[in-house]
Amino acid sequence: MGNTLKKSRFVERSERFDYTFKVKASTFGCNLYFNLQTKNVSSTGFLTRARMDIVPFQVNTILEIILDPQCDYFDKSVPCIGSVSRLDVVEENGIVFKEIGIRITEIEELDFQRWNESLIDLKSKVEKEKQKSKLETV
Repeated sequence: MGNTLKKSRFVERSERFDYTFKVKASTFGCNLYFNLQTKNVSSTGFLTRARMDIVPFQVNTILEIILDPQCDYFDKSVPCIGSVSRLDVVEENGIVFKEIGIRITEIEELDFQRWNESLIDLKSKVEKEKQKSKLETV
């Protein structure tokens, strides 16, 4: 990946916020990508959700990731490498899901800067929407 920014696994946990966008992930070196959707995001990773029967990832699986592959939220999709840091099985309305915590482990420096800047903008947008909905309910 060229000039990369490597994150230590001992970095403090970044602040998370709920936000949904698409992610494509593939086991490292495999051409089969799985479409995931985030539940929450931070500068160092994100939590995704997928139907249990669709995604074969296990804890510590190394992934090739494309954040926002269709550029719905960011000006350009963000490629990176990550690893599955946790798996939880949840059931909702009779459907079993895997919630997959993914930690970004390698990302190009410019992509990392774009990712962080985009998250700051998205977080601001989410906070404004929360404030607006609070005012509307009062």
